[in-house]
Amino acid sequence: MIALTFATTVHIGVLGSFHPVQLEVRPARHSVLVVEEPGRSEVIQTPEFARLDGPAKITGPKGSFTRFTICLPNGIEREYYGRLEVRRHFYELQLIVEMDREVAVASILAAEGAYSLPPEALRAQAIAARSYMLAVSGRHDGFDMCDTTHCQRLES
Repeated sequence: MIALTFATTVHIGVLGSFHPVQLEVRPARHSVLVVEEPGRSEVIQTPEFARLDGPAKITGPKGSFTRFTICLPNGIEREYYGRLEVRRHFYELQLIVEMDREVAVASILAAEGAYSLPPEALRAQAIAARSYMLAVSGRHDGFDMCDTTHCQRLES
């Protein structure tokens, strides 16, 4: 019964521990990004990128999920598959990735090194990750969980 009420997508606050004030978003190889900022919209493909320092939404064509890379000025780069919303939060940016729940579970397992486990243990770890994802939902205002040990580590 719980599975019926558990959303198929999850909103994850990413890279918040780096306190970003600007970033670049790049389409991953063979991807197309639609970047919507207040008052303008553009479509970009590799090797183009968008430099952002304020609110924006990044999706694939027609609002679809897409693969993209977030690059911070300090050299941190992370690739994600989903949609990105950039919000202003006080003096920094809040980066929220909406992704499929099962993609999030796979990313959590990757961050925990679970792929080296036997199949039965991997299944148990996936169940634990899904359950914990549901349990921590609501810890943050505006998104379901973050990508740090505060909620669950996430690796793209």
